[in-house]
Amino acid sequence: MIVVPCDQGSIEWHAARCSVPTASCFDRLLTPAKLEPSKSAGKYLHECLAGWLFGPSDDGSAGLGGFVARGTDMEAEAAADFAFRHGVELERAPFFLRDDRLAGASPDYLVGEDELVEFKVPSAAVHLGYLLGGIELDGAYRLQLQGQLYITERRRVTICSYHPVLPPVEVVVDRDEAVIRPLAHALDAFAGHLIVARARLLEIGMVPWGGSAAT
Repeated sequence: MIVVPCDQGSIEWHAARCSVPTASCFDRLLTPAKLEPSKSAGKYLHECLAGWLFGPSDDGSAGLGGFVARGTDMEAEAAADFAFRHGVELERAPFFLRDDRLAGASPDYLVGEDELVEFKVPSAAVHLGYLLGGIELDGAYRLQLQGQLYITERRRVTICSYHPVLPPVEVVVDRDEAVIRPLAHALDAFAGHLIVARARLLEIGMVPWGGSAAT
């Protein structure tokens, strides 16, 4: 595991994650329910290659325009509420890379040495759905959370949906090797495709935006 010290949403954070698959998109490599290869993997590969060539933008331009605001103020409020209710200290997470630097994860907060917290700040309607029916963990969140645990080498993550008026909704998710094993295999395969594709681009004279051929 490699730790990239940076603030989430910063230029450094976007630069660290723009060219590799990250946990929030692991459902584009593997289907969450059946844990089978996803048909979206090819398109995602091209997006990662574009990030490798052009940096943190989707059109080859130099700026960071177009990134959607993450609602950091509301997330900070959610974190303060969580820390008070649970009597814990939260540490803002950096960006984490797998040892081969070809997969990453960006959880929201760290708790101690072995836990994570992932906040969602949805609309009132979505939050009400969670409040009445629970947070759906068989979809994309399944791979995002297990992917965070895999990349960060931690044991447990709490996903918390926060609304400033409604009660919070939380689910504690333990590390599940039955999910992590096929996810790791899918990431290995994707990494292989990335390496081959990068080599082909270098052969035709393309230069990565960082000015280096290093992976």
